[in-house]
Amino acid sequence: MKKMLSYDDYMLEMIAEALSKDELKLVISDSLRNVLQSIIKHPISNRIIGSADGDKEYKVTYLDLDDSDPKKKDMVSFMNSNKVLDDSIKKSGWDKTDMDDDEWRIVHRQSYRNQSDFFTALNRSKTKIGRVVGKLYPGEYKQSGDPGNDIESFVNMFKAARDTSMFEIVNGKDIKYWYNENQYTSGGGQLNNSCMKYDKCADYLELYSDNEDKVSLVILKDPQDDKKIRGRAILWQLDSPSGRTFMDRIYTAKDSDVILFQEFAKENGWLHKKYQNMDEGGPWVDTKLDKDVSMDLVVNGLNDPGSGGYPYMDTMKFFDGDSISNDEDNVSGDVKKLEDTSGGYEEAGEYSDFYDENINPDDDNMIYCDRYDGDSGYRYEDDCFYSDYYNESICNQYAEDNMEELDHYDDWGDKYRDYGDYVTTHEGNTCSEEYATDHFAWSEYHDEWLEDSVYSEYHQDHIAEDEATEVYTDVEGVDTDWRIDDGDGHWWKWDHDGEKYDDDITEEELIEHHDLGDDDEEDEDEDED
Repeated sequence: MKKMLSYDDYMLEMIAEALSKDELKLVISDSLRNVLQSIIKHPISNRIIGSADGDKEYKVTYLDLDDSDPKKKDMVSFMNSNKVLDDSIKKSGWDKTDMDDDEWRIVHRQSYRNQSDFFTALNRSKTKIGRVVGKLYPGEYKQSGDPGNDIESFVNMFKAARDTSMFEIVNGKDIKYWYNENQYTSGGGQLNNSCMKYDKCADYLELYSDNEDKVSLVILKDPQDDKKIRGRAILWQLDSPSGRTFMDRIYTAKDSDVILFQEFAKENGWLHKKYQNMDEGGPWVDTKLDKDVSMDLVVNGLNDPGSGGYPYMDTMKFFDGDSISNDEDNVSGDVKKLEDTSGGYEEAGEYSDFYDENINPDDDNMIYCDRYDGDSGYRYEDDCFYSDYYNESICNQYAEDNMEELDHYDDWGDKYRDYGDYVTTHEGNTCSEEYATDHFAWSEYHDEWLEDSVYSEYHQDHIAEDEATEVYTDVEGVDTDWRIDDGDGHWWKWDHDGEKYDDDITEEELIEHHDLGDDDEEDEDEDED
């Protein structure tokens, strides 16, 4: 049975090949992965996803969609693997022609970190997705002539998955029509689970339908049946920021269609929610600037449907009868908070059983937590933390009651992990695997992470420092190595000087080197008597 290699050993084993071929493992962006997953039935799409999840290395990496020209739907950007390695070497300050194995190991590992830097690097190359297939798998797929299996059919499916021609913008009574579940394509997703899909909700939608100059709906038609839609999102014509359009939460039957809405928003220069959730706080994506932004959104001059009811709002929650906003501070008077699926509303603010008092979830220092105890996830910022690992805000009390508090961590946001999402070191302490990789050494000998270790040339591995003993590997007593100190037969102790020596060094060699004759040995024996 082949011995399992640690990550460090694996990387060292790959160094020689990586140097000659300038190759790295394939990394793809989330947006590209979403498109590929929407056409997963094509073998090439499936192959690329599998390659990105595997260990094989390629001459190109960091693949992403390229939408610099909205009309070209088959373009992607990438980094040549040798450029990524060169960048990592440059940042390290080392000379590529004079690097040892440990330095190469560090550079190789660094090429897979700080991935956002490589996805936004200025020296990225652009090409068609079909050419990338040729770079990744040269000669393995026909260019054409084998529909469903060749590059041409893959490219056609890829472009279709990014096709925005089936979008339509409607307003007025058409909003009510397309909101109804009878017009949805079959399936699940957020679209078919929407709380506003029912016949009874039509009256609640008048805030949309009665304000045609301020509110519209973008719909994605089903290409198989244009009487059905695969997704929808409300469009707001904003007064602040003036002249901009905001695309609200995207509801789709298939998660992979979300990226189509985002591409359509980019084609039109809209703002849109970065995360498809019920949070009114943002951030938003400004497609004109191609970056995330935080700003208040306001629409003025709306007609109030009054007693007819209101839709449940994901973002624009605060309405005073004329203006609506994602922030209560931008409206005045009797503010209605539109978070009722039955057409009603709440007065701004809510009762918190955790604090045993009314709180305003829209206060600057109030955060909605994805994990919480009690009937509300809202907490003041001192009572919760954000976990980069889970991409969630977590209440302190929840973490203390339901998660493992790690012994080692870099910052508070990585202090708690769910069971199974951490490792235990040889010393019995807990930490994330990322922390262990950065701070400790993996030992195949112990099959554990070591906090304090020494490197043994004999074992070709790290061993626990408190279980190691240092032995001489030459008769001169100059060179040393570390060995396990439990008497494993790889070293011995010479009674003459009390020192420990490698098992390959004999007592006769030491006697000869130290010029110890028979008289010296007899004197030594007499001294012992």
